[in-house]
Amino acid sequence: MFENLFEPLRLKWAAYSRRDQRSLLALMVALLLAILIFGITLPVLKANKQLNKDLENAQGVYRELLSLAPQALGNSREDPTFDTGSLNSEVRRQAARFGVDIQRFEPDGTLLKVWLEDVRYPAVIQWLGGLTALGIGHTELTLEDRPKSGFVSVRVTLGTLN
Repeated sequence: MFENLFEPLRLKWAAYSRRDQRSLLALMVALLLAILIFGITLPVLKANKQLNKDLENAQGVYRELLSLAPQALGNSREDPTFDTGSLNSEVRRQAARFGVDIQRFEPDGTLLKVWLEDVRYPAVIQWLGGLTALGIGHTELTLEDRPKSGFVSVRVTLGTLN
C-alpha cells in the first residue's frame, strides 16, 4: 500500500548523486533540530519560566495572607467606634488606611455599594476586616480574579451590623 506512495520519492532520491544525498540528509537533520529547538524546547522553557514567576507571586500573596490571619481572626465588635451617620466617610477612611482605591460608590438607602478594581487581595481582606471591627459588614460580596496574580475586582454592598 505504502510502496506506491513512496515510489516516486525513492526514484527521485536515487537520481541524486551520493554527494547531494548526503547534503540533503544533513539539511533534513538540521531542519529537524531547528524544529525541536525553536518549536518545542524554547516554548516549553519560556512557559516554565512564566509559571515559576506566577508561582513566586502566588507564594508571596499566600505568605501575606498568612501574616494577616491573626489580625483578621482577632477583629471583634465589642466596642465599635463607628458612627452610623457617616458610613460613606468611614468606608473611605478605612480604604485609605489599607491602601484600597475605591473606583465608585453608590448610596442605597442605609447601604453603600462600593466598586474596587485591580486591588491586591490581602488589602481587600484587611479593609473588610477593619470595617467589620467598626461594625460595618457586607450584605453582598463579589470577587473577580484579575489576570495579574494576587489582584481582584470587588463589588460589595456595605451596611451597619446589628
